[in-house]
Amino acid sequence: MVDIHMVGRIFPGNNTLIDQWLSPEEKVYLSKLRLRKRYNEWLSGRIAAKWGLFRQSSEAFRPAGYTILPDIHGCPQLSPTLPGLHFSISHSRQFCAALTADAPCGVDIQKISRQILRVKKRVATETEIQMAKRAIGNDEEAAITLIWTIKEAVKKHCLSSQPGIFEAITIQSVKATEETRWSAECFVKTINHKQDVNIVRLDRYMLAWSTGKTKKERQNMQHPALTGCLQGSFV
Repeated sequence: MVDIHMVGRIFPGNNTLIDQWLSPEEKVYLSKLRLRKRYNEWLSGRIAAKWGLFRQSSEAFRPAGYTILPDIHGCPQLSPTLPGLHFSISHSRQFCAALTADAPCGVDIQKISRQILRVKKRVATETEIQMAKRAIGNDEEAAITLIWTIKEAVKKHCLSSQPGIFEAITIQSVKATEETRWSAECFVKTINHKQDVNIVRLDRYMLAWSTGKTKKERQNMQHPALTGCLQGSFV
């Protein structure tokens, strides 16, 4: 997890740091991003993902030796690939999260705010909203944000190249596992597939992740790319 504001203060203009973290292809892509907000978000995503890949890779890993650029669907792709490693990136407001795993995965982070209520009819059914509110404590903003992050994580994991994110994914259950942690079970209609998701609330943010691991393995997973947030800014 990376603090985007901190990256925005430290990296721009620091060619030594940029050279350590970005490949030549990434530097070209970054140079074309004129909006400072987008520049900082994109850069933070590469730092978070490469840090996670570095922590999990058994090979000698030099961040600038790898390139992460979007494919035709906008999904980040690593080149050269690291066999057996997968990753996902998300950002919201101040923070960027990256998940790396030894199976296909998806991660989403979203700040809880009233703005989410504007899209609740597009995001969720009334049944899903009531289910989430029961699990989370009747907080509608948090409940809709919970649903949003669940479906985005599943979309990145299972449907990265397909449209119809919200229509294709149905949340069948949401259960509290701890005071600020939940597990959800989803059904992905287009591929006739059930997918479990883990969710944690970190202050005013919801963070959801989905992997190809078993439920027990996911619940026990302390992901390197998420360790910083659990030890730092949110605590």
